[in-house]
Amino acid sequence: MQALTGRSAVRCTFEANYSESGGAVMSFGEGASFSECVFSGNYTSSPDSSGCGGAAYCFSLVDGGQEIFFSRCIFIGNHAQLSGGALQVHGCRGTVTDCVFAENYVEDDVLSSMGGALGTSYT
Repeated sequence: MQALTGRSAVRCTFEANYSESGGAVMSFGEGASFSECVFSGNYTSSPDSSGCGGAAYCFSLVDGGQEIFFSRCIFIGNHAQLSGGALQVHGCRGTVTDCVFAENYVEDDVLSSMGGALGTSYT
């Protein structure tokens, strides 16, 4: 890991993390930026089917209330239970630039699952 300061991460690796939402990163109420980071093998699973954002989840109660940026990041082999196999953005302003998404997915057995790589809502 190179640098993780404040709400910014540069050249960091997030690998094999687990949470109910936002397997590696959950941004709620404040924005964040990630540059040249690798998100690999992160996942979500929740008994109430709220598992969103296998690698990262940005959630805001106010539509467009915060920003999240990903630049030159790699998302590989992440999965979520409900939506956004790699990344879920809900109510946030999200920017994804020059990123690679590979082998990310959402669980097949959930009827409303969507966004194998990226899920967005209310943005």
